Amino acid sequence: MRRNSKREAFALNAIRLVLDLLASLPDSTERADAIRDAHACEHEVKHWSTAPPTDADRAGMMRRVLTLHLIAAKLRRAAHRP
Repeated sequence: MRRNSKREAFALNAIRLVLDLLASLPDSTERADAIRDAHACEHEVKHWSTAPPTDADRAGMMRRVLTLHLIAAKLRRAAHRP
């Protein structure tokens, strides 16, 4: 497996995980925005095999995905507050 395809698979897995978590949360504007951004990230990463990203672009994408995970965690905590 090429190095780039491993990175692509890692990124797509992280995106799918956050989409699964977001899908389990109550509807909200922030949730909808995060889902939309996650799908945009997924679309961009799927093109890495035909147009490999620069190191800076790849790092930026992973920061976006990490931010989505943080948003999902915050929304999950809020949803489970007594």
